[in-house]
Amino acid sequence: MWSIIVRALFFITHWGDELLNVGIHGGTEIDITESPYMAALHITVPNDTHIRQCGGSIISASHILTAGHCVLLKTDDPNSRQLDIEDFLVLVGSSKYDNSDKRGEVHSVEKILFKEASHMNDIAILKLSENITLDDKTKKVIQLAEKSYIPPNDTHVHIDGWGENPENSINLHRAHIFTLYGGGCDLVGDHNHQICTWGVNSSGPCLGDSGGPLVTDDTNVQIGINSMSLHCPYDENELAIFTNVAENLDWIHSVLSNQEDTVTPEKTQTVV
Repeated sequence: MWSIIVRALFFITHWGDELLNVGIHGGTEIDITESPYMAALHITVPNDTHIRQCGGSIISASHILTAGHCVLLKTDDPNSRQLDIEDFLVLVGSSKYDNSDKRGEVHSVEKILFKEASHMNDIAILKLSENITLDDKTKKVIQLAEKSYIPPNDTHVHIDGWGENPENSINLHRAHIFTLYGGGCDLVGDHNHQICTWGVNSSGPCLGDSGGPLVTDDTNVQIGINSMSLHCPYDENELAIFTNVAENLDWIHSVLSNQEDTVTPEKTQTVV
C-alpha cells in the first residue's frame, strides 16, 4: 500500500541537508492569528551565502521549540558542531517570513539547548535574549501534548510554516494531514520517539519547514516537531516524520525550569 520501501534507505541516511531545507506544500495561506504560536528562524550559516530557514513554536515567553538539526552546522550529521547564538534571529507575531507586514517582533538568542545527538530525538530549544510580548492574538504559548500521548491512527492534524510552496509566497501556510501507524511508517519511524504523517494532494511539509509544530485540528495541541520527510513535493501516500513531543516532555519541562541536562556538540571549526 505504501510505496516507500526504496526511498526508506535514502531517508534513513539523509537526515538533514535536503530534509532541513525541507516548506508547506499543498496548503493554504493563513494569518498569524490562526497560528499565534509560530516562530520563524532565520539562520546564518558560516561560509554559506544563503539564510537557512526553520520553523519553531512558542513554548514560553522566552523559549522556542524547534528541531535539533536546525541548530547544527551540518544538518545531515547529528554529531556536527552546534551553530552559535549569533547565527540566529527569531521572528514571532508576523504572517510574513520577512516581517513586511510590520506586525512581528525579532529576537536574538541567548542560549541553545540541544538534547542529544540523535535522529530519534530531533529536538532543541532556543532561549531568547528578551521575553516575547505575548498578547494571545499574534504571539501565544502553545499547549503541548501530555506525557505518553500517542495519537490514534488517522488523527486530523496540521503543519504550519513559511517553507517552499508552489506560489513562492512568503506568507504563512497550513497543510492538513493525518497521522499514520503501521504500514510504511514501520520502515522509517520509531513509534516511541516519532510520529508519521501522510497527506492527500501532495500536502505536507517541504523546504524550510523543519522545526515547525505538528498540531491537532480539534484541540490545537502540539504533538510533534517537523523532523524529516521523504520527498517534496510528495508523491501519493509518501510520509513525513515528526519528533514525538510527549516522549520529550520531561526534558522540555527541565529546560523551562532551568534544570536541563543537555548535550552540546563540539564547537570545532568544521567547514561544510
